[in-house]
Amino acid sequence: VLIVDDEPIVAASLGPVLQVAGIAVSAVQTIDDALEALDRRHYDLVVADLSLKGHDGREGFQLLESMRHQGCTVRAVMLTGHGGAAVRDEALARGFVDYLIKSMPIEELLRRITSTLAGTARDTSPQQDE
Repeated sequence: VLIVDDEPIVAASLGPVLQVAGIAVSAVQTIDDALEALDRRHYDLVVADLSLKGHDGREGFQLLESMRHQGCTVRAVMLTGHGGAAVRDEALARGFVDYLIKSMPIEELLRRITSTLAGTARDTSPQQDE
């Protein structure tokens, strides 16, 4: 799993939980670093923040678009601390396979990420909007 988030605490908290579950994790903080990492090696999943510092607040969408433009077909999950139903709907319509809120319990984040890795269907139950 490649985590793309400009807040190091996200990778520092989510990464070890994924690793304990047997999932290899790498983390980067920028779109450019993410695209470079994806070019260097294969990842089964990208977990991308919606908003990265110094940009327009919608870099997660830009990252997914750039990945597809480069022919990268790795599945991507949006993980954000902001948004709501409209952002969730847009993320899913644009091709993210799931939409996660950073304030979700870590066990739920783990369950959803491992389900995505296993290829099970996205949980379509109502999401917490923040």
